[in-house]
Parts: sequence; structure tokens; C-alpha cells
Amino acid sequence: FSLWQSLWHVGCMSLCAAVTMIAQSLAIAPLWWAGMLGMAFVASFFFMPLHETVHRSAFKTRMLNDICMHIAGFVCLRPALHYFYYHWAHHKFTGDKERDSELQPSLIDMDVNTLPGYLAYMSGVPFWLDAVSTTVKHALGQCPEPYLAS
Repeated sequence: FSLWQSLWHVGCMSLCAAVTMIAQSLAIAPLWWAGMLGMAFVASFFFMPLHETVHRSAFKTRMLNDICMHIAGFVCLRPALHYFYYHWAHHKFTGDKERDSELQPSLIDMDVNTLPGYLAYMSGVPFWLDAVSTTVKHALGQCPEPYLAS
């Protein structure tokens, strides 16, 4: 991940947004849908910069990684420091059913072995419900996650 990739993502999203706005103003529904689909496709990659900058492997300097980590976290509606501690708890306790943050029951780490669970997961709704509720809880000072305990 680098500055060039960041600019590429911004450019792709801007192009898709421009296509969507032009299609909207000219009332060209198929072009509008193409622009929206393009934005959804580009947005599906927004989590990757957050993950790489949490590892501080995207840029040569810690400062650039941290700045982009917070920007990517904002764009993904995943508070950057929350994800930082969540992800490092996962690395520290990988496979430990009691302490691995990714093995704890939650809306984002749900059971996808059943058809309803899989369909719910694929819809993206649980992810956004979790993202919004986590952000609101933390803004209110409620941080129940064990990996956030001081």
C-alpha cells in the first residue's frame, strides 16, 4: 500500500461518483446504476488500508501509517484505535477461544455455516450495525471489550 495506491482509490471513487452524478442529471438510469455499482466495488476495498496501516506496513514512516489508519478507519466507520487493539488481540491470542478477539461472538464475526447466517453476513447489514453501535458506545465512554481494558 502506498501513496500512489491511495491516490488511485480516490481517483476511482471520484470517477464513479462523477459518472453517477452525470447520469443522475441526464436521467440515464443504466449509467447511474453502473456508477453506483462502481462506487460499491471501490468501497469494498476501503478496509484494506486500515488493516495494512494497523500493521504499520503500508508506508515507511509510523506517522504516515497512523494518519492513514485514522482516515481509513473513518471511511470504514471503524474507529482506528479500536481496530488496532482488536486486531492485535487477535494476533496475540490467535486460536484461543477465550481471548482471540476474532473468535468472540459478534455481529462481524458471526457463524456463516448456516444459510440464514451466511445470507445475513453477505448482506453487510451486521457489519454496519456493529460499526455504528461500536462507534456510538465508544463515544458514550462504554468500552466493554476485554482488549480495551487498561
